[in-house]
Formats: sequence, structure tokens, C-alpha cells
Amino acid sequence: KDNSITLLKEVMQKFPHRIENIKIINHEINKGLACARNTGVKASVGDFIMHVDSDDTIEPNTVELCVKKAIEDNADAVIFGIRHVEKHKNTIEHVSIPTNHQDYIKQLITRDSLVCMCCGLYKRSLYIDNNIWAIPGLNMGEDYSTKPRLLYYAKKVVALDLPLYVYNHLNEYSYTKDFNANCINHLQKAIAVLKSFFSICEDSNSYEDSIKTASLSSKVLLLKSWANTKSTIQDFDKIKSLYNDIDIKYINSPIDKFLLLLT
Repeated sequence: KDNSITLLKEVMQKFPHRIENIKIINHEINKGLACARNTGVKASVGDFIMHVDSDDTIEPNTVELCVKKAIEDNADAVIFGIRHVEKHKNTIEHVSIPTNHQDYIKQLITRDSLVCMCCGLYKRSLYIDNNIWAIPGLNMGEDYSTKPRLLYYAKKVVALDLPLYVYNHLNEYSYTKDFNANCINHLQKAIAVLKSFFSICEDSNSYEDSIKTASLSSKVLLLKSWANTKSTIQDFDKIKSLYNDIDIKYINSPIDKFLLLLT
């Protein structure tokens, strides 16, 4: 409805020598973010995948730098930084990757490393060979439920500490701006997806504590979102009931622990 296809075709006309390398796939109905990403990956034929959301941009040399880095380091994934564009300020989010791969996956589970899919270049084979797909309908928490599973299979992940992705926070209609009951369901499902995946991995014991931390952190995130949006008491009761069987010792922040104790 925002004339995206028309705008794309206008840009294509300005670069006729590139048209044969461009493929527009239009779902007849809006199936959501997760299905859009799955469709893109399945339609791709190249060695690498990069996701760019519709209201964001990347720096002009992003693909060049990331592909070069991936080839030079023989990496399965290249993770890069983000420039956050807000109404009154821009901030840079840096990126670093722990030397130990298992530690990196734990950081993704607990959100101590960048979990958005858009700040990375990934080998297509990670998706195809390991049958890793975004969960259809899970649009808030799609990145979070996908990236740890995808990169679990990566043999080497490297960082490119440059703010190559430009994250636009000005869109009031984005998934991250609107809190409602679906947000609770989606985040709860994302946790369930990760818990199920890592429970059957060969090194499953290594991730148990991280899953518990992630569960409680998600509850804290939902409580803060609920408070900021003045949502319904029914939503609060639903959040309050989540993960009460997990000891709050798995949360490091004293403020977050106090918030959990209050609820």
C-alpha cells in the first residue's frame, strides 16, 4: 500500500544494466516479516544472505565490505554494527564476537550480543543445510528466535565493527513500537522455540542457564513495555504468570530482580 513495487521499478529503470540481477517477489497478501524472509532465502541462489528491513538502509559499501571479510576470514557469518536513528539523536551500537563460539551463542540467547538478523551477512548454506527458517507468524521475536539457531551451526563468525546498518526508529507503525497481547504471545513463543531447539543439541546442558536467564529477561522486557504503554490489566496478569518456576538468581541486574520480586 506504500507503492513499494512502483518505487522499486522506477529505481530499476535508472540502472537497466542491473535489472537481470533483481528479482521482485510479491506475496498476494501480507504474510508478515518471518514469511517474507523465508521466501527471500528460498528464492536466493547466491552464496550469501543479507536482510534489510523496509524502513531501514545500509551504507553503500556494506555488501562489498562484508563479502570481502567473509572470504578473507573464511567465515560463515559477518556481524556488523548499527547506527540507530532517532528523533533527536543518532547512536552507534558496536559489535564484538567472543573467541569461544559457545559463549557467543549463549550471549545471543541472553541478548548480550546483537540479535537482529539485519546486522549480518550469512552463508546461504547455514539456512539450507540445517533447515533453519523463521517461524511463520512470529513477527515480534523473529530475529531472536532465528539467529541463535542459525549461528549455532556456523563454524566461524567474525565481527566488522563498523555501523553499516542504519536502523530507523522513526516509524511509529513498526512491530517494535506497538505493544499488545500479541507481543506477549510472540516473545513467549520465541523463548519456547529456543528452549526446544537447544534442549536436543549435543551440548544442551551448556545452554540451560542461558535459556533461564533469557526467559526472565523477556518477562522483565514485557513488564517494562507494558508499563510504558499503559496496556490492560489482563496483559499484566498474563506477563506476571510467566516463568515463575525460574529462580531470579539467573538475573544479574538488581533493578530487574527487584521488579520481578514486586510482581
